Amino acid sequence: MTDEVKGVPNPLRTCQRHSTPKTYVGSGEFGVWLCPQCSDEGDEKKREHEAERRRIEKARRQADINRRLDNAMIAPRFSGKTFAGYVAGTDAQAEVLRSMREFYDLLADGARPAGLILTGRPGTGKNHLACALVNDAVTNLGMTGLVTTAMKITREIKASWREGGEQKVLRSFVEPDLLVVDEIGVQFASETELVYLTEIINDRYEWLRPTVLLSNLPITGAQSLTSVLGSRAIDRFKDGGKVLVFNWESYRGVNGKGK
Repeated sequence: MTDEVKGVPNPLRTCQRHSTPKTYVGSGEFGVWLCPQCSDEGDEKKREHEAERRRIEKARRQADINRRLDNAMIAPRFSGKTFAGYVAGTDAQAEVLRSMREFYDLLADGARPAGLILTGRPGTGKNHLACALVNDAVTNLGMTGLVTTAMKITREIKASWREGGEQKVLRSFVEPDLLVVDEIGVQFASETELVYLTEIINDRYEWLRPTVLLSNLPITGAQSLTSVLGSRAIDRFKDGGKVLVFNWESYRGVNGKGK
């Protein structure tokens, strides 16, 4: 049978599934007869498949973010910290917050500055802002991060000595895209362990992986970060890095909250 309008054979003008007339889609002998309802159902299935694909991909991305956040070892007290949640009540606090946001923007633009040094009194928000930086870098930039302390690094290195695995331990601190080391200067058991810490800082500098140091010590002086780490390690942070001084009173105990 030949369609009177198109002149193209169409043995079944009616869809046997829906009992509706077919329409001709295409041009000349290269077209096809289709049921509009079947086509709509096919489009709907495609939309459903695409929605399911997006849902699965979103779940996969979230699972990957959760895994990297777990690996970052952010303590529960600081796991939900954000830049928006940091209350800047003075000009000095606002300047520190602005500098942290600028550092994050550098990372977002693909720059890899040496890092930051956050120094000042306990309880002034250093951990809040450092963990907020890691949270955003992991969640929004796809980076890997690690939050630790100088003493934890020391313990892991000491534990590795029994089996000669210190190089593996050192790599575990060099590999993350962003490393935060708290409690710098609190305690070092030996000069050898201090050498390992400065080696980590130097290797990360050479591999363009930013490091954030947190300490209650000043930068210079008899008891300072420079006296603990040495001027060579501190000099690394002059290459695109910055020193932020937290010199206000502790937040802890204010309205029952701490930072």
